[in-house]
Parts: sequence; C-alpha cells; structure tokens
Amino acid sequence: MDCQMLGLAFVQSMDADPLDPRQIYSSGEHYEVDYNTPAGNLQAHWKYKAQTLDPFKYPDDPRLVNSLESTFIRYIDGKNFMYLTNMYSEFCVSIVLMAKSQFPALSFL
Repeated sequence: MDCQMLGLAFVQSMDADPLDPRQIYSSGEHYEVDYNTPAGNLQAHWKYKAQTLDPFKYPDDPRLVNSLESTFIRYIDGKNFMYLTNMYSEFCVSIVLMAKSQFPALSFL
C-alpha cells in the first residue's frame, strides 16, 4: 500500500514529548515520527501508535465532552502531564488534570 489515510486529526494541534520528540500527542491520539526517513514519503514519517481515549471504559473522561484541540506535554518533577485547552484560549489554563486516580483514562502518560 502506497498510502494510508486515517483522517484522525481535524482541528487539533499536537505536541511532541519534550524528552522524546519522536512521540507526538493530540488530545486523543498518540503518534510516532521517524525523522530519519528520507524526504518524499510523508506517510512513512508518521505512525499511528494508539488511541488514548476510551469512552467505554472511562465515560467521564473530560475529553469526551469538551472541545480540546490544543495539547501540551510537560514534565514536572520528572512526571509527564498532558495539558489541554480549546482553540480559543490564550493560555494553557483551561483544563489541568493532576490526579490519575481520579481520571484513570489519563494513565497512559
């Protein structure tokens, strides 16, 4: 197959993991980028790794009911956190989930 179109991201910005820039996250997906792939084959650069959102297992995940298009991955004291905001916010303060036990759907981080 020459091309695989998944159509997963519409109005989303993604962020690279600051410690491993090959790992790219959107609000609901995880991708991997191979920066060593020669130019010209865009599909070979990107690999879909995982869906990070499970509405059946975690129906109260706030990503299901909020429009969260912008993703920021940051580390605090060696632990990684995903910050999400909508496309109209000027600052990354809209939603910050710090308790994995309260929101186990974010345990992928």
